[in-house]
Amino acid sequence: MLFGCIEAQATLYSTTKDGVKYITDGYFKEAYATCNNGITTPTIEIKNSVSFYTNKGKLYTPSVNRVGTFQSKVLENVTIPTSVTTIDVDAFQACPNLKSITMPSSFSGSFSFIEKLPKGVTVYVGHSDFGTVKINYGEYATIVDLEQRFLKNVKSYIHKITFEANTQRFEEEGFELLGFYDEFRREEIPCKDAVYTINSKANTTNTIYAKVVKDKDTTYISQDKLTTLSIGVKYDFKSTQTTATFSNLTANSDVSTGDIDHIYVSAAPISGHQSSKSGSCKNNGTVHLSNLIPYPFQGYTTTISVIYKDGISESHRLDFSGLTKRLGVKLSAVAKGSTAATINASVDPGDAEVQTEKIFVGNSVYKSGNFIVTGLEPGNTYTVKYHLYVKGQPTYIYDGYKEYLEETIDIVLPKINFTSQQPKVISVGNVIVAAESNIADNEKNIGFEWRRTDWNNDFDSNKGQAYIYGGKMEGYIRNMNAEKLWKYRPYYYSNSGNYYYGDWIGIDPSNTSYFEPTVHTYDNITVNGNVATVNGYSLRGTDAVRSQGFQYWKDTNSSNVSQNRALHTQSNATIIEAEGVVMTAVLSNLDYSSTYSVRSFVSTDEGTFYGETRTFSTGSNTTGIENVVSIPNKVNNTTKGIYDISGRKLPALQHGINIVISETEEIKMQQFTYVITDEAGIHARPAGLLVKEAAKFASTTTIAKGAKKGDLKRIFGVMALGVKKGEEITVTCEGADEDAAAAALEAFFKANL
Repeated sequence: MLFGCIEAQATLYSTTKDGVKYITDGYFKEAYATCNNGITTPTIEIKNSVSFYTNKGKLYTPSVNRVGTFQSKVLENVTIPTSVTTIDVDAFQACPNLKSITMPSSFSGSFSFIEKLPKGVTVYVGHSDFGTVKINYGEYATIVDLEQRFLKNVKSYIHKITFEANTQRFEEEGFELLGFYDEFRREEIPCKDAVYTINSKANTTNTIYAKVVKDKDTTYISQDKLTTLSIGVKYDFKSTQTTATFSNLTANSDVSTGDIDHIYVSAAPISGHQSSKSGSCKNNGTVHLSNLIPYPFQGYTTTISVIYKDGISESHRLDFSGLTKRLGVKLSAVAKGSTAATINASVDPGDAEVQTEKIFVGNSVYKSGNFIVTGLEPGNTYTVKYHLYVKGQPTYIYDGYKEYLEETIDIVLPKINFTSQQPKVISVGNVIVAAESNIADNEKNIGFEWRRTDWNNDFDSNKGQAYIYGGKMEGYIRNMNAEKLWKYRPYYYSNSGNYYYGDWIGIDPSNTSYFEPTVHTYDNITVNGNVATVNGYSLRGTDAVRSQGFQYWKDTNSSNVSQNRALHTQSNATIIEAEGVVMTAVLSNLDYSSTYSVRSFVSTDEGTFYGETRTFSTGSNTTGIENVVSIPNKVNNTTKGIYDISGRKLPALQHGINIVISETEEIKMQQFTYVITDEAGIHARPAGLLVKEAAKFASTTTIAKGAKKGDLKRIFGVMALGVKKGEEITVTCEGADEDAAAAALEAFFKANL
């Protein structure tokens, strides 16, 4: 049974301007059928108010804005309206003669239906969809930019656009092409069988119209917009921390560079702290910007502008804000044992000027450099912060750019551990106590606590400083009551005042044995030119120490070796004596660029005992000055004049060689001697009070017994002398309040010792 079919001729959608018709939506034949006989014309434009049916289904359903699956051997060209949001994947699969599908300028649905189109179909898509669709579906159909459907081989240049007319498309739509109209220049271009050229400015949008005849009616069809390319600028770029240089600045052009007047570069600070920097040059020239602030203290919005002779300009914003180089900052932090850390902070400022460096470890602030932090809390994690300030930096934080450069690193400290060891009773009442621990050698906040086993809590324990080397803590307790039993334990206290203790272990001060002295050479040797500072450790054994210090000699084949009593003294060794449990000595006037060996020693009546042998190398002589003699430390030097090598007097020391004329005068000091009358000699309780008395004065105070000296403001400096009843000591006070210090200390000795 056949039903009647209705065929409607297309309406011409046009506008009129200046008496000329402009077809803006194209010209199509359209047809639809209200029966199931199918589509009867090869070209249709789907309308929102109509549904198309075939014997295989519905073509368009307005209520859901969907193009469904259907079959037609007649259909060749289809235009999809903007109302459509969905096209079935196999919508046009059964249309073997389909030639083209024209999509709306913007389509929100999927283009996957293209995969099942018959071969040879051309799909016209909107300009915004063109790139993506061509990449994803270009192998299944010919994808054409909708804005250029009547054009082909469109090419954009900097100052022109070229294209050819797609005559086949014009013929398919029943148009006769008369030429093109350039709206930008208001010029008509006659029809020709060749390439059309539209001259324009760079980065300029041009609207092109096709002048056509249809049914003896002349009109213009809009081709939307064609845009010339941006100029684009090439350059070579180099920067430092405070400068940026753009060389070989060249604006790309397909016409003579004579059109370009100059190229302008500007750098605007993002934080707004300083004024913009700018410069200009001719094409293929150089712009140098200086007095910039290093990244990340400051960022810059950098723009390059090309200025034409006709006054038109084009700007290009660079895609980086870090115009200047970043400062070369290095920060490392390594845990040393359970209570200390080595911090290494350095910066390569380049041509920037560093004003301040601050390093934060916990609540402590350090200025800069490489150093060891002690007194930390065991088992804690510390964040080390390195803040760097440079000249000209912003004074406030803005948009992520800071007033300082910050580097951070974490230190994880292990928990502290102690293992108390059996004491060494070197003589009746004199004991060396020891413990093993994971505390680093550099730690000062360590000691031992001891008390009698029969004391109750009404009696305070005694405490004294300890020293550590290679994980072994040691301390020296003198004049213990040998008729009583004692106990001791090691401890550590942090800079925050928290104490950590080991286990108690018993002491019998009468159970004596023979012990050799303990002596070590530290490996932390500081070298500055031909001067070296060495450190050692010395703790007496049973025998009294006669002398101690360091031996050093020039040696090109040395290596670090362990302690060995049997080592003989080197024939070329120089001996320098040093005091204290922790010994320090300065080795001066060494040969430049040479290798030396050094070892600590302790001499007793039983012989000489040596610490490890360490090696170090001196630096090169950069001054050419040798055999510098130090001024004795018993004189003050008053500068009378400073001169250069030509004899001209200078107002102050200058870079290079200076001649300094000075005069010396003897330093005054106060000194007294005293013979100890206390039966126990200088023991722990009065020694502690003595140290507190000395600490009240600014003057340097020392106590000496024979050739041995100690710091009167350190309890171990006093106790290490082992002063007994009847022995004479000498006290020296030197400083601004030396008179008062000497009088007070002498009165203390008479009243207490």
